[in-house]
Amino acid sequence: AADRLHRLSSPADADFVRRMAEQGSSSSQRSTEFDSAKITLRVHPPKEMPAWTMEGRGVPFAIVASDVTVQLGALDGRAVRVTTGNVPLRLVDLGLDLPGVSLVLEFSRELTEEEGGGAKAWLDTCHVEAALQLAAEAVSAGETTLALTLATLVKVVKPVSTASGIVLDLPDSLKDEVLDRPLLPTVQGRSSIRDLLRALGTDDFPDLRADAIPEAAAFVAKLLAA
Repeated sequence: AADRLHRLSSPADADFVRRMAEQGSSSSQRSTEFDSAKITLRVHPPKEMPAWTMEGRGVPFAIVASDVTVQLGALDGRAVRVTTGNVPLRLVDLGLDLPGVSLVLEFSRELTEEEGGGAKAWLDTCHVEAALQLAAEAVSAGETTLALTLATLVKVVKPVSTASGIVLDLPDSLKDEVLDRPLLPTVQGRSSIRDLLRALGTDDFPDLRADAIPEAAAFVAKLLAA
């Protein structure tokens, strides 16, 4: 079955990935152009991931080149796992641990034999960086789940120590409302990121609730480590 998917070639077959990527009326989608590729990140509601999603962990991805679906797989952290064809595991320089999203990389040209043919994982670090920026834009627009919001922030936000305390080096697409949204479930109530920044280094720093999602704990740990 995997080999059959690898050889999809008709226009109807090429539409398969697009239809699957767009399933779920309440999903949101953002795209950007990068070199000769269009990168589309889609945020899916719970339990509505695409049919071609790889079982297990990771962000499912599909590669389409000149209207031919050439590759399906998942990005598990930094590991690129391809499920169509005999493609060895490889690593990219930047991980993408974002829950509830899928990624489609669509080239407007054919991928040549010199570029590795079917034996290459075309998803590269530059595409992951673009996908993270798209996720950040979805976060700032309020289109994401809490888990995706916090996972994106863990990946893209850089805490910076200044004379007046810790500040966050935020991408331009992350607007102030992200800082003020009550994202974090604490023992004292829901806290915003700005609340945590103000409380850093004081006895008033709130404690996360025991049932807080892992992304919340990861974000707080990043702040405390700055």
